[in-house]
Amino acid sequence: MRGRRKWQMVVNRSAGMDATNCRRAVRRVLLTLAMSLAALPAWGWGGTGHRVICEIAWQQLTPAARREVQALLRLERGSHRFSESCTWADRVRGDARYDFLAPWHYLNLPPGTTRYRDRHCPRQGCVVRAIETLQAELMEARRPPQERLQALKLLGHFVGDIHQPLHVGYLEDRGGTRRMVRYADRFEPVSLHLVWDDLLLEAWARDWQSTSRELARGIGVRERRLWSQGAAADWAMESFRLTESWVYPQVADDAIDAAEVARNRPVVETQLRKAGWRLALLLNGVFDPAAPDPAP
Repeated sequence: MRGRRKWQMVVNRSAGMDATNCRRAVRRVLLTLAMSLAALPAWGWGGTGHRVICEIAWQQLTPAARREVQALLRLERGSHRFSESCTWADRVRGDARYDFLAPWHYLNLPPGTTRYRDRHCPRQGCVVRAIETLQAELMEARRPPQERLQALKLLGHFVGDIHQPLHVGYLEDRGGTRRMVRYADRFEPVSLHLVWDDLLLEAWARDWQSTSRELARGIGVRERRLWSQGAAADWAMESFRLTESWVYPQVADDAIDAAEVARNRPVVETQLRKAGWRLALLLNGVFDPAAPDPAP
């Protein structure tokens, strides 16, 4: 009852506001909301990108690995598609039980870093340590199935995140979430991170399933051999080099025009292919140790 009276008092007190004051109040609220959203940690690729990556990986799994992945996915209700499970880490945002996952989505590095070191990953974790930990958990066949299922869903997501360049970026601008740019013909500025999470992909990937098939067909022998090398720390440094050599120089003028959107497409496609292929390598290694060498 007390809460109800308080709400009524607020309504009554605001009832006398004129139209001008009301508009000002709304603008203040929107500005505060925009600033708070800009301060949120990075989450990665958006649902489309994560589905594309995990569908590419699914197509590269051996039959034995697919059976094991499917068996874990059947432990819970809902969709049993691997591509959908890879969006779970974003869908639990706002659930306090999973707040510990927030720093696992990204890695902050000082400008000019050329080599990943353990000290770069804070005590609460980062995307490199997350991938290493989750892979180890999946390898433990005696671990409770529900724990292995959660590790599977998180691993699929974080392998995607580490290949989004701005998920390995600068602390100062929160991986581009605080860097506002003009994008194509949009009237309002958007965060650079949003551009790489969603907008570039939306420019051409209208159907994520057909996009996944098209990208998977583009993984040739040379790419298989090259992308089979290294581990999570190496993948992080690849993304960081891309962040410094490509992403930030492109927005020196605080804008990404239509021509630059088109030039970014092959970069995005390569990162999606890499992530899908490398995720499949990890899962084949976990679930089918007898899998043939993927890079002849």
